[in-house]
Amino acid sequence: MGGRFVWIFASSFPKTALRRARHGPARPTWSLSFEAAVRALRRDWDETADWPLDRVRADVDARPYPKKHLRKVTKRELVLGGVPATELVPTGHTPSTGEPVILFFHGGSFIYGSTRSSHGETLAHLATACGLRVVSVEYRLAPEHAYPAQREDAIAAFDALVGEGTPASSIVVAGDSAGGNLAIELQLALRDRGGPQAAAAVLLSPWVDLTMPGASFARNDPFDFGTREVLVRHAAAYAGGAALDDPRVSPRFA
Repeated sequence: MGGRFVWIFASSFPKTALRRARHGPARPTWSLSFEAAVRALRRDWDETADWPLDRVRADVDARPYPKKHLRKVTKRELVLGGVPATELVPTGHTPSTGEPVILFFHGGSFIYGSTRSSHGETLAHLATACGLRVVSVEYRLAPEHAYPAQREDAIAAFDALVGEGTPASSIVVAGDSAGGNLAIELQLALRDRGGPQAAAAVLLSPWVDLTMPGASFARNDPFDFGTREVLVRHAAAYAGGAALDDPRVSPRFA
């Protein structure tokens, strides 16, 4: 499975270079390498659009990923409140009491993604750039586990981290895409129960509205590698029986 993805990436560079020679860059600010990466990701997205979701997940997990920053951290597997997690600490760094901890939720449409594959290098880069401990939560994935399983795992991981002695005021929750949604869900759940929330939330392109009504979905369709048509399928798998405009599922409505 990983070989297919490598071929897509390798073949995207000459095709992109030829297109740019004829028509210029797809976007004025895009470099050749960035445009080729977007082209490859879009082709991969389109080719896997009709695959069973468990096959998509297995394919993503089997791909080769960079390890430049992973070589600069110490990894440790954890269990937080019954939820698997991965700790990444910059090599040679000893976290101090009260030092901020980044509690991260990976993206992947709630369907795929893991610190062990797709997000490991990104999180290692985050840990080394910030000089901080990063704890990434391996929350349950859809469609095998629909909402609210992911929300429950996020709360359990946060509570366990606090229970181990990390003050809530020292925790920064973060996430990309679906993980950004989950980071907001967690903060809202902590607010609603009346206890302490994390000190801050850092959201990377958060998927906060699963109804996806924005005009940008149509306007950017020629460029984005993730299409609304497929994301609707992912959203339905995650939401289970919940409405997509339920504020607990789409925190934009909260």
